[in-house]
Amino acid sequence: YSHFPESEICSYKLWISDFCLSESSEFSFSKIGDIRLAYGSLKNKVYAMRMKMVTESQTLKDAAKEFLAYKKAQKIRERTLKDYHKYIDPFIAQSSNSMDIDILRREILEYFADIPTTSPARYNHPYQYLHALFAWCAKQDYLPYNPFDKLDLKKLKDDGISNPQQSRRYR
Repeated sequence: YSHFPESEICSYKLWISDFCLSESSEFSFSKIGDIRLAYGSLKNKVYAMRMKMVTESQTLKDAAKEFLAYKKAQKIRERTLKDYHKYIDPFIAQSSNSMDIDILRREILEYFADIPTTSPARYNHPYQYLHALFAWCAKQDYLPYNPFDKLDLKKLKDDGISNPQQSRRYR
């Protein structure tokens, strides 16, 4: 984490070492607990700084481009790569191109709300490819988590009927 503001990290390190050396050299359970809290706070602050730096410099379009290059390097079939473009590109085109998790959550909900209910595949294909993109972004620490996981969006059940209004569940 050498690219983080050194003053922020150093102030926590100094506080922890001063805390350890203060008063007496004996440790108590409460003192150890305080040290753990300080260390946890330092880790969270460094993670938050990293996420802020990533989201300020990385756009959704940049992340998608990197993801698609990663998929191509995995030697996926050309047809599958075209499908990734087919379902990711329209989402990016209608989005604000932001990697801010709150904005992405709202845009994902709006995007899926606008998909017509003519068949489960019209919903499930974009779901599958966008879910994969955001899972990869979370794994790369471009996002703190996959927004699909927190939104609790699920694929639609395909019962073989082309129009959901004809399905037994809609009668």
